[in-house]
Amino acid sequence: MSELIDAFCLRIVTDLARTGHLVLSAGNERRVAAFAASQLAARPEGASLVSSLSAALLSCPEVDELFCDDLELRDRITDLG
Repeated sequence: MSELIDAFCLRIVTDLARTGHLVLSAGNERRVAAFAASQLAARPEGASLVSSLSAALLSCPEVDELFCDDLELRDRITDLG
């Protein structure tokens, strides 16, 4: 897994949790980010980053809720620049 994907996932998961867009149950942000990074690393070539990230977060057992759709998630990613 690349350090870039790891850093990206940690940054977006931390931002989403901080702003209330992501609710975690028993886990912490680092574990959720690691789960998402592993899912993104395994995605097929050409798959959408945003929809793949959304699907990864929703499939993570430590995530209770994701309160943004793909368009808002795309905007949050863009804002992190």
